[in-house]
Amino acid sequence: MRNLSLLAISLLVSAHLVACDNDSSGPSEPPVPAETTSAVNNSVQLALTEAAQSFEFLNDSDLADDLFDLLPGDSEDCGIVAPMPVDEFGEPMETDEEFIDPCGEDGDSGDGFQVDFQEMANEMAEWVAEEVLTESNVEEVSGNSVIYLLPNNLVCDALEQSDEGEENGSSESFGGRDSSDAPFMDDLMFCESVCGEPECLEGMDAPDCESYMEQIALCMESCMGGGEDEDMGMEVPPMDFDEEPNDEDEDQSCEEMFDEVPLRLRVTAAGAGHNIDLLVGAKKSNPISAYVAPTELSFELDIEGSMESLETLAEAAGEDAPELPSNLEGRVKLGLKKNATENYTVALSIVKALHLALEVDGGEMSLQLGVSEPTIAITADGAAEALAIDVDLAALDVSVPGSVFGSETCTYDDMTGEEYCESDDGMDGDLDLHLGGASLSMSLATGSDDTVSVTNAGLGDSTTTVSYDGQQIIGLDLNPNHGRRFDLSVTSLEDIVELAVDPALVLQVALDLAKAPDMAEDAPEFMLDEDMTISLTGSSPAVSMGDHGMRVESGTLLMSSTSTEDVIVEAGMCMEMDGGDDTDVLFDEESGEEVFMPEEPEDEGDEHPFSAMKAAECE
Repeated sequence: MRNLSLLAISLLVSAHLVACDNDSSGPSEPPVPAETTSAVNNSVQLALTEAAQSFEFLNDSDLADDLFDLLPGDSEDCGIVAPMPVDEFGEPMETDEEFIDPCGEDGDSGDGFQVDFQEMANEMAEWVAEEVLTESNVEEVSGNSVIYLLPNNLVCDALEQSDEGEENGSSESFGGRDSSDAPFMDDLMFCESVCGEPECLEGMDAPDCESYMEQIALCMESCMGGGEDEDMGMEVPPMDFDEEPNDEDEDQSCEEMFDEVPLRLRVTAAGAGHNIDLLVGAKKSNPISAYVAPTELSFELDIEGSMESLETLAEAAGEDAPELPSNLEGRVKLGLKKNATENYTVALSIVKALHLALEVDGGEMSLQLGVSEPTIAITADGAAEALAIDVDLAALDVSVPGSVFGSETCTYDDMTGEEYCESDDGMDGDLDLHLGGASLSMSLATGSDDTVSVTNAGLGDSTTTVSYDGQQIIGLDLNPNHGRRFDLSVTSLEDIVELAVDPALVLQVALDLAKAPDMAEDAPEFMLDEDMTISLTGSSPAVSMGDHGMRVESGTLLMSSTSTEDVIVEAGMCMEMDGGDDTDVLFDEESGEEVFMPEEPEDEGDEHPFSAMKAAECE
């Protein structure tokens, strides 16, 4: 039986074309299918390829490389590295074998951030023109719209190729085109350089050798994509699936499903472009809509309607319908728009408030996110080689029942081998989070990679709170007396990073965990009832960080608390972490010498974080 996640892909295949509804009365005469098909495909080609050109400069940007390096590693980029063999004491064993870590200094996993935007854009546009919006797929002209009936094999082939790509450890793009060079995936020499040759190293005993060979096999499986390598004489077990796939049965099941629930695209002229609606089944429900023009592409997803369409597809496939939340509503829009030559914006917007509620462990978990348009926008200016990022998240409310924090801890008796488990039912009270919002604007330019400027940074227009059974236990305010916003400039100069804020940076935190008995048990005492403030204020406040630690360049750094003394660091002074000078004197009977050991505090975890900080002269 097919996984229900594949049903979602059948909707998303058509989502390459879908977006917002633009009001238009349409042409007075019925459209000509051939002209409509040509016009829409031309719009897709122009919008995608010109937008791709705007982002090409990122491939030559050192800043893009730095941001790319911050992303988590991927096995397709680096592979899995066989561990360096160790002796019985856990120390590395001496060996003539060279171990290469392609994610580290001794290896090279690539040339940093490199994406062929033009190729991606061309492949997507060609797939739309050759497979989706074709004259042969025209079913009828209805009023001022042209309706395309998507062939059953269009989505089924895409699903099949997706399955094959996952099984083979490679990715497939639209229409079966290879979207990744991945030169090392089938390269035995590369994989051996990453994983090591399948031979035991000198000095290994039998258990170490067996363990080492198992890790080599796992590494080679990941690198080569599974299967058997005849040259190595080593069989690597294929991935274990719940059931063996049968392509013939799956294809038949897929074909039958879309015979019962056909997919159609309704294309209607609207202004300078066309609206495109995905119609699902005989009822022609419309979970996704789109707008396509030479200077704009966008799609809008009706979350509730999409889940209903998945139910319809699941029923047609003979599977159990997915269990839907008790409340599910909202609309999300993703758009691509031309602002000027080589200047495009990609934006994600919440156009109708999101509200999700589902039953969990006898309680209700809910999430509500307000409207914001755009929520996240990225603008690429190819001519200026600059990137702008804007975030404007609306108010967010999350409610979680305390029962979800329940857990079960199991231990084994070394003597009997029996397992003993203890259950933790979680918290008695429920938690509620309110975030007033989040905003920032950031500009990045290849000509000024040493400086990053952030403006309008803030956490909404209200206090961020965490409540336990309706009582606030945590409150957080950012710049409450400075418009709840600030600007930040980060400059990197050799081994020093300087941060300057405008007009100030003030963070106020109120803690009252005494109102949450479940949390108060293990919380440090100062968190039971505490008000803390961290502020950097004054004239052009700025700090620098480097080998000297943290130095206040201008303004005043203040850390105040209701349970400990204030820490004040004026301009020209440095922040010092006090590790403590108290020591215990121990007597070593063997050597006859005194050994001085630092005295550890009895409850180090209960210490206030400000108590170890003090102002000091900079070294």
